[in-house]
Order: sequence, then structure tokens, then C-alpha cells
Amino acid sequence: MTAALQVHSAWNCFSLQKNLTMKTSVLCLALAAFVSCSLFYPELPPGGARGLNKLISSSDTCFLVSAVAYPANFDWQKDSNYQSAPCTLLLFRNEKRVLELPAGAEAGIGVSPNQHHLIDDSIFTEYTDERGTQVKKNGESVLWWEEPEKLLGLLYKDGILHSLGQSEDNNVLTYREDGLPVLKIEGGIACGGFGCNGYGATGALYEESEHVCFAYYTGDNISQTAVLVMDGIPETVMAVTGARVMDARIINREKLVLYEKLRTSILSADGVSQKIDAGVGLMWYNANLIEYDGHHAIAGRVRRKLGGLQSAIGWKDEIVFMDSGSEYIYCDGKHCPDIHELLKRNAGCYFFHRDCAVQLGKELAAVFTPQDMSESPFLEVGGKMLKYNLNGYLTGVAVEKGE
Repeated sequence: MTAALQVHSAWNCFSLQKNLTMKTSVLCLALAAFVSCSLFYPELPPGGARGLNKLISSSDTCFLVSAVAYPANFDWQKDSNYQSAPCTLLLFRNEKRVLELPAGAEAGIGVSPNQHHLIDDSIFTEYTDERGTQVKKNGESVLWWEEPEKLLGLLYKDGILHSLGQSEDNNVLTYREDGLPVLKIEGGIACGGFGCNGYGATGALYEESEHVCFAYYTGDNISQTAVLVMDGIPETVMAVTGARVMDARIINREKLVLYEKLRTSILSADGVSQKIDAGVGLMWYNANLIEYDGHHAIAGRVRRKLGGLQSAIGWKDEIVFMDSGSEYIYCDGKHCPDIHELLKRNAGCYFFHRDCAVQLGKELAAVFTPQDMSESPFLEVGGKMLKYNLNGYLTGVAVEKGE
């Protein structure tokens, strides 16, 4: 993997919380305006995507696929000027190109994949420089503030755009409404974020019972405090000594905190605690709260006594291991498809971050970019492919919500 791209697969929750400097490579994403919803036509107009196989034409599923495209002869894997090179942010709706935007500094659209967010059938982009932070929706500026921040969450509700961001030095967490600060938390570390297991398209911000919520923790290796925020009002739900907070959320109106103490993972639900046992010789290295099979559970990485990490889902004294090879876990509460086989089958391709796959019940749809630039990037779902005719790479996929 080239130096320009090797950091992408490492952007999990903890690197997002602790290391928010921009180290990811060029990428450009895309946006939405939408037309017909047949899936993967075999015959496409010039310049469009071309399916390797005849794919399902009767499906009602419409995929939004984001990409970055460069001029035909530009080697985006090797060129050290990738951040200033001309590129275009693209969005496909299945095989149809529906949006093209110039990206980069002049356009005020960041080129990192972690600066692009497919939310509610639109593309939100962030761009940060010495002048501050700019957020665009479908290429139109919607937010701007003077402090440089890395976004951890974006959520539209009742005509207000809520945001959660971390300062460049990681010392301040700021919650805003339409760009205006509501809370500034010194030393705060957000729970969750974009591309984190257990969190959706809106990142660390989420809705619970019509309220806008997020959580954070403060403290050090001696003592930590978990705080839940609802509609801008913080509430301390746990202060523990000798513990490490892993996650905190409100789920079905229950206030949950997941923490590790004395090598034991503990889930507190409205103040009632239970151990989440990983088994003999195992311990949870990191995890996030999820709902699975009708009960509270956690999804994350288990550290084996003799070394090595493996992804798993656990609750009480039960655990389900996923195949090793990826820290990404997908679970809709009922089904938990494993991405390992997809990654293994496409080992010669870039899979930049968690949002390069989307769950469809028991299976996953994922976008890959071959390292061999003579091959086209593609969307794979159900063992079938849809190829895209462009010099560049695919950076994300989502399912269009529709009406």
C-alpha cells in the first residue's frame, strides 16, 4: 500500500478520538440528485460505469457511490502533489453519475475520505485551514466558523444543523447548532464518531426519542467521568476511579456506560452494572455499545492472552467471534455479516474505511479500488460487480433512503 493511502484502514474509533490530525490521502466524494432506480444496467452511456456481470435489474435497492476522479494520465498513487492536484468529487446513483464537483483548497472541499459524509442522500464535506472550518452540503456552503476542527458528527433536525468537532490540538470538544457554539468542553473526548462501530451515518451525534444526543468522557488514567448530552444539556452519569470509559450512549431511553476496570469490561444501564465476560484468557481491548438480538451488547476487539486481536460481539458471558482481518463490525441488531471474506477476496484492492461498506440485512455491499490502476474500481454486492470507468478511486457507499 502506498504512503498516500496506507493510513485509511487504521481510522477506527480510537484513532478518531485520539489522533485527529489529517493524515489520510487524497479522496474526493460525491453528492446527490437522483433519478431512475433500476440496479446495474448491462448497457450504459459512454463514460458511465460498466458491470462485469449482468446484475440484478429487478432490485429496488439504489446505491449511492462516492468517488474521486483525476485527469487520465495522473498517477494518484505516487504523485506527492496529490493534495493540490486537480480532482473531481463524484457521486453515482447505481451506475449513473449524478453529481460532479471540483475538490481541493480552491473549492473549499477537503480531499480526505474522512472529510466526506453521505447523510440523508446528500454529501457533506468539510475543509479546514488557517481560516477555520467550512462545511458544505452538495457543494453549497452551510456552516463556517473560525476555529479549525475535525468533525465527529453532523445531524440535521428541525431545520438546524448540529455539529460536533474536535480542535486541532485535541484539547477542546465543541458542540454547535448552525455553527454557533452551544458547549465547549475542555479535555473532552467524544464517544463514537464517523466510521465507528455502533455509530451510524451521522457519527457521534444521534437522535433518541426526538432529542439530539452525544456523549463524551474526561479524565486521565486514574479517574474518568462519563457525560451524556441531550439537546445541549450535559448530565454526568458516571465517575469512576481506576477505570477506562470505552463508550456511553442513550439507547431506548436507557443511559448506558461501557467501561473497563481491573481488566474486566462492565456495562452500566441506568446505574445497574453487569460484567461483559470475554472468556478465559481474553479481555476486551476496545468496544462500542450496540443492540443485538433484543438486548444490549458490545462490538469491538478482544485481546487474546497470548497476543493478537480479534473482532467480536459480546453480552454478559456470551461472545460471538468474527473472522480476523478487520476491526470493522456491521450489525443491524439482528444480522451481523462478516466483512472478512470480502476483504480477503479483494486483497489487492484499497478499502479505505468503514463507510466503504453498507449493510443490507444478511450481506454487505462494498466498494473497492484495485491497486493496479489498469483495472477499474468497483462495487461488489452478492458476489456481483459493477465497475466504474474513471481514473481514481471509490471512497464510500450508502443506500438511498427514497420516499
